[in-house]
Amino acid sequence: MHALERLILAGYGLGAGALSVIALILPQPLALETVGHYLLPGALLMSQLHAGARLGLALVALIAAQMPRPARPLVVAVALGLLASVVGPVFSFLTHAIPWPELRGVRTGLILDGMIAAVLLATTIARSRLRAADPA
Repeated sequence: MHALERLILAGYGLGAGALSVIALILPQPLALETVGHYLLPGALLMSQLHAGARLGLALVALIAAQMPRPARPLVVAVALGLLASVVGPVFSFLTHAIPWPELRGVRTGLILDGMIAAVLLATTIARSRLRAADPA
């Protein structure tokens, strides 16, 4: 269980951390590649703020991945951060604040974040149940 968590946390930390650094340094080319157009100044600022927060979450994931037994609060923090990053855009789409073409470029990332969060939450629940079942 711990090895699976460490693998997922490390993979997320490396991938999200690298993309966050790219988003901080080259936000316009990344926006053109993902959403198909350049960002207005306000959206550019928000994307860089998001990239900074995502880099922080990636660093938490990397710190947790280095532990032989990742601390449950760190695993849950990463999972909740990922869930929040999925729920926001999905809610905006459902309330028609963001049109489908805007989400198409980041759809794969949202699906991956949701899947990673689900696996991390599942391993956390499994760890709790295994610990509760252990008589020692």
